[in-house]
Amino acid sequence: GFQAFLGRVLFSAVFLSAGINKAQELWSNGGVQTMQYMKPKLDALAVQLAETVGQAAPLATLAQYYQYLLVAACVMEIVGPLMFMLGSDHGARIMALFLAGVTPIMHNFWNAQGMEKMIEMIMFMKNVSMLGALLMYLGMKSDKSKKEKED
Repeated sequence: GFQAFLGRVLFSAVFLSAGINKAQELWSNGGVQTMQYMKPKLDALAVQLAETVGQAAPLATLAQYYQYLLVAACVMEIVGPLMFMLGSDHGARIMALFLAGVTPIMHNFWNAQGMEKMIEMIMFMKNVSMLGALLMYLGMKSDKSKKEKED
């Protein structure tokens, strides 16, 4: 009913506002500010993965693709919440996929120091709790549909 719709709208507002802000910046100046935040995080991931597989990280080559990740993030943060608000389970899945991919990369508090570590840890835990809520929602929907099929 209305209460569930309102809950989905309120939950989605965080994603939707972030996605719209990123998209506006991307269209106005190529996402310069967001890319300044993303690049060191993605470079660190590339180096870590390269060390794991025993290869040199081609950072210059990889960096040319970072903007595509920003576009994908914008799309997921706008389309997922809109679908979820309208009651689509696929919207919840898109947001869960977004959180699962973004959280450990962009909020890697274990590599930060001082105040940045605290802020990244808070953001990490916020995202983990939101992922948990989405998984719970999807699980409850799945349980409900299974029960309806049995009846």
